[in-house]
Amino acid sequence: MQAENVYFTFIVYIGVSINLYICMATSTWTRHLSLFLEWTGHGVLWIGFVSIWLITLLVENSHAFKSYSSIERIWKWRNQTADEKSDIVVDKNIARLFCLLIALLFDAIMVGMIKFIFRRQRPKENNHSDMLLTVSIDAWSFPSGHASRSTMLFFLITYLWLSTSTLWLISLLLLCWNLTICYSRYAMRRHYFIDILAGYILGFIEYWLIIQISYK
Repeated sequence: MQAENVYFTFIVYIGVSINLYICMATSTWTRHLSLFLEWTGHGVLWIGFVSIWLITLLVENSHAFKSYSSIERIWKWRNQTADEKSDIVVDKNIARLFCLLIALLFDAIMVGMIKFIFRRQRPKENNHSDMLLTVSIDAWSFPSGHASRSTMLFFLITYLWLSTSTLWLISLLLLCWNLTICYSRYAMRRHYFIDILAGYILGFIEYWLIIQISYK
């Protein structure tokens, strides 16, 4: 039993040391990697990227503006020519991107509202100097917006684009990205563990609600 306690203490020590190393050594490659992950899950960048992609498709394919009263036209294949089928593919991508944009905006609103209600301070060890593109609500910690956003994006992108068996590897990479972001939020001391757990649960709920509203 005493040996087990020693091993457990050693493991906890290593874990804490790694977390402090990433958090405090701001000039290390691990800190830069964590900051890079932070940026890949930033809401402003995702909303901007999806908006530009959506607008580009709408501008390049004016036919996408017609017949949107019929949802079945967007989602179901019919016995049509190759050109007509390519039109449907464009419509499907527009609908998917529109759904993704709504989900990102919904996530930003939900996270902002919950943070405003709870107003939990971030951990004292957090380095505020390298938090960029933030607003006043980002001063609060609960829940983690990066955790909710990356979780929602993983499930939603997998559902919309990667549901076929041939694309499982991309889905797996997205899952690794999602989990790594969640861990980095704790390792950098941006959030407490409960903030990240709440963000992960919130992200899945957002995904489920968007799917129910958009596709049922």
